[in-house]
Amino acid sequence: TDEVRPEAGGMFTIPLVDLDGNPTTLAEFAGRPMLIEVWASWCGPCRRVRSVIKEHQAELESVATLVGVSVDQGGASTVKGYLAKSPSPGMHEFMVTPEFRAAIAPLDRQNTIPKLIYVGPDGRIANLSYGVSSADFMTGLLRNLGAADAG
Repeated sequence: TDEVRPEAGGMFTIPLVDLDGNPTTLAEFAGRPMLIEVWASWCGPCRRVRSVIKEHQAELESVATLVGVSVDQGGASTVKGYLAKSPSPGMHEFMVTPEFRAAIAPLDRQNTIPKLIYVGPDGRIANLSYGVSSADFMTGLLRNLGAADAG
């Protein structure tokens, strides 16, 4: 297409690995707010966050790109197995990398999951929260990120 893509910066340039083992980045999502859930298939609170995101998927997707970054030790096969039983439609799924961990480290004060990372359209991390957030909180924060950029 002839669509002009925004310059990818910040979190949009961090190397990740897709569930097929291919190195990639989030560059294709640049220019739009993004919600990154750092999760694992064995994590009960992560499953609760997933269910909140699923229940409010249309609303969340209307304001942001939804991304899952798994820290499962078992790797992509573990994540694929989990998603086969409990799909998260609309979530773009990736595996964590050392570069991703390093990128969030300055804001990440707790070695715990789930983490929700709120990324502005420019790729900068605007917020990082722990545990289960309400859909209203997620949507409001993401909407503000989009509005701030539009203004």
